[in-house]
Amino acid sequence: MPEEARSDDPSIAGSDQIWRRVPPIQIVPDDNTGGFRPSSAAFKGNGRCYCVYVAKLVLESGRSAESILDAQRPECSMATLNADAFRGEGLGVTVEIDPDYPEESAHGVVFGKTKRASRRLANEAEWVVFRGKN
Repeated sequence: MPEEARSDDPSIAGSDQIWRRVPPIQIVPDDNTGGFRPSSAAFKGNGRCYCVYVAKLVLESGRSAESILDAQRPECSMATLNADAFRGEGLGVTVEIDPDYPEESAHGVVFGKTKRASRRLANEAEWVVFRGKN
C-alpha cells in the first residue's frame, strides 16, 4: 500500500501486542539485564515503515509466534510491544496484507518516522520467542 494511503487502524487497541521478527544480527547484549535485546535496527525498517504481526489475530487463528517463525524465518526471534508504545512515538499501526505472504491475515505495518523512535522501542521490547544470538 502506498505510504500516504496508510492510516492508524482503530480496531487495534492500545493494549494489543504487536510482534516484530528479529534476525540474529539485530540482537545485542542488554547491559541493564545481562541478557539480550533487539537492536535499534530491528525497529527502523526503511525509515518509514516495517512489517509486524498483530498478536491477537495470530492467536485467534490458532497459531503462535513460534509457528509464524517456523513457517517463515526459523532463525529469527520475536519481540513484542503494545500498540500504544508505537503510537506514543508518533507511529501508526495497521493491518495490511504482505504481497510476499498473501495468506498471512495477521500481517501489519508500523509506519511513520520510524528511525527516530527505534532506540526507545528496542529498549522497551520484550521477547515472545528468543532463539539466541547465533
